[in-house]
Amino acid sequence: MNLEWARDWAAAFNRRDNDAVMKFYTDDLFFEDLFFRIEMRGREQFLHALQAYASAPSRSSNEVVDYQGDATGGAISWIWHFDPVGKFMGHEVTGRSCKVPGFSIIKIRDGRIWRQSDIVDGISVLEDLGVLKKEPIDEIDPMHGSAGWVLRMVA
Repeated sequence: MNLEWARDWAAAFNRRDNDAVMKFYTDDLFFEDLFFRIEMRGREQFLHALQAYASAPSRSSNEVVDYQGDATGGAISWIWHFDPVGKFMGHEVTGRSCKVPGFSIIKIRDGRIWRQSDIVDGISVLEDLGVLKKEPIDEIDPMHGSAGWVLRMVA
């Protein structure tokens, strides 16, 4: 497994070619998205999610930046490009977009992924889509650290 392999993997998702995507996975795969708190076990659940993703009106793609690992597993670093249509977490987000970094931590068996954990910069997603707003604060708040700002949910 290498950078070219990782880019081929992402290209299959970006084309919404479910048959090509499934060639990268074992039948007994375990997938989790830690930001969205999604877990899928096995080919049937994963394929069901792929079909929903392929038919969604929102545009989404992953641009692979790097792969660190070997034939037994590793980490794929990517940038998620998302142009949503409709509502996200109860907020109208049509016309907004986000471009945020993420990682897929993968384990490979017989040349195919059997375990995948995705991690994305969720705060940036929520900020870019207008669900969270970064507001400056004048004083240091021990609850929020000394960054000089706090995140608040948008009403």
